[in-house]
Amino acid sequence: MDKDKFSNGDLEAVSELSDIQDRPLLRTQWLSCFCVVTFDVDVGPRLEDVYPPLALSPADATNICFSAFPDSNSHLSGDMFFSFRHRPSPSPAAAAAVSPAAGPAANGEQQAQQQEQVATDAGGFYHGFVLFRQQRDPRQQRGYLQKALVCLTRHRWRGLYQLLLTLLAPVYFDESLGRPILEATWHSVTHSWPPPLPGTSCELPLLGSVICFDVPAHDNLAAADAGMFAAPTSASGPARQLVAALQPVNVYGSLRGVLPQLWLLWELMLLGQPVLVLASNPAQASEAVMSLLSLIAPLEYGGDYRPYLTVQDADVKRLSGKQVQPSAVVGVTNPMLLDAFGHWPNLLVCPPTRPATPPPPPAAA
Repeated sequence: MDKDKFSNGDLEAVSELSDIQDRPLLRTQWLSCFCVVTFDVDVGPRLEDVYPPLALSPADATNICFSAFPDSNSHLSGDMFFSFRHRPSPSPAAAAAVSPAAGPAANGEQQAQQQEQVATDAGGFYHGFVLFRQQRDPRQQRGYLQKALVCLTRHRWRGLYQLLLTLLAPVYFDESLGRPILEATWHSVTHSWPPPLPGTSCELPLLGSVICFDVPAHDNLAAADAGMFAAPTSASGPARQLVAALQPVNVYGSLRGVLPQLWLLWELMLLGQPVLVLASNPAQASEAVMSLLSLIAPLEYGGDYRPYLTVQDADVKRLSGKQVQPSAVVGVTNPMLLDAFGHWPNLLVCPPTRPATPPPPPAAA
């Protein structure tokens, strides 16, 4: 490696990476883990699998489960992509999550890595990107299969992880490969993907395709929402071009019901004012929150933000406290939260829409 080509910050990142080369998995670089959440008629959303095994406190495991599912009943079928953001509980090592589907080898791997915890960003948050699938299945007691694939990561690169899940979901669900395909994907990410050094361009092989990804020079919301990825290619030739090369959030689509108020919303974001977003589904909520934050790009919103917050989240009490009104943008779908956040001065109600199914994986030309 030619050190003259890198800045001091890049050299520090390379040095940090060299210190952890003895780890079998560079879990904190691109991903922390995959989670699979399914619906159990007796307990509700349940953590079915975690790969690789990761130390999660019961509070974090519960939050992931509820954040990966819509918190209101819906009979819509198809796939839904959305995201959430959460601060880990103070003592995540209190209980390590053991994957129910893990065999002796996987449990042995967990014992070797039980101190590994979910990686967080500079603000102490981790980010979850979710592809939730609901489809009719007469074998299920409720008549529907409800399952979610979740990527946990410390990065805010929405466009990249949406593409990753879009490529992974058909193989996981339709071909019923389950855990083996999670293991194969994890191996590809941790062994074939180069370190995400700021300002570099990476070729990321994934499930027979190659994603060309430009790592943002600055890990802030403006860069994260820029969708810094190019069209993937496959082994048989270039894939079809992706139109979302510069903007994965559809600002005018998600805020089309309040277009005359965009100037006011821009002012609220610039001043760090609290805004509650009420939407009909998690995809619409997270899209609207990210669209609001992108209004002031390249400036970054100065407060907290939650693309999708459920009524079961422990942070509801803190965010909705009446003593100190936080600077925050929060997306919700449960009308019960209107009471908790009723004292907030700004409420954005999104008109009901059907969540857009993520585009199919690019087909080889």
